[in-house]
Amino acid sequence: MSGCLEIMYERLAAFLLENLVFDDVSVILEAGCGGGQLTIPFVKGVSKIKKNFKVIAFDISAGPYEGDLEILNERIRKERLEALVFSVKGDVRDMKEMACESVDLIISNELLCDLDKKGLGKAIQEFYRILRRGGMMAHGELNPIPENARALKPSRSDKNKQAAIENSAGIPCITWASLIWSKVISLT
Repeated sequence: MSGCLEIMYERLAAFLLENLVFDDVSVILEAGCGGGQLTIPFVKGVSKIKKNFKVIAFDISAGPYEGDLEILNERIRKERLEALVFSVKGDVRDMKEMACESVDLIISNELLCDLDKKGLGKAIQEFYRILRRGGMMAHGELNPIPENARALKPSRSDKNKQAAIENSAGIPCITWASLIWSKVISLT
């Protein structure tokens, strides 16, 4: 993974850690985890603030994403996170691998844009099916439009914003610019 992308995913993990409440979270599902670009920095961050949790890294790992779970599993072993992260191969449009109301938090990055309208509807229904009452969802999509970046509050951990969004050649990287939040109070 390039330095620019690594910085982006580290910033995204930090953003999620600063903006989500983990008090009642013990099971986290990352939908569309890919090769673990977000998974690894996110799990490392959560482990600094919480001890009893697990992350289910869920991915289709087919078509253009074939082999992503193998990459993730290697990264999990390399980082010694086997006790915290479990990978599951499946389709977010039909998450038969997941029990109803079994997850406290669902996160995703760059997943929803891969789904057509019908698939997006099915995925959202599945997310609500597996999410416990009072659970949370945070779904994000990259958006390189600068106006959207202004809507975000700066990250408290971002000491040098310019350095965080440029690579070593001084070329701006695409930064996290959109986040959809959903707090589930009751399911009807």
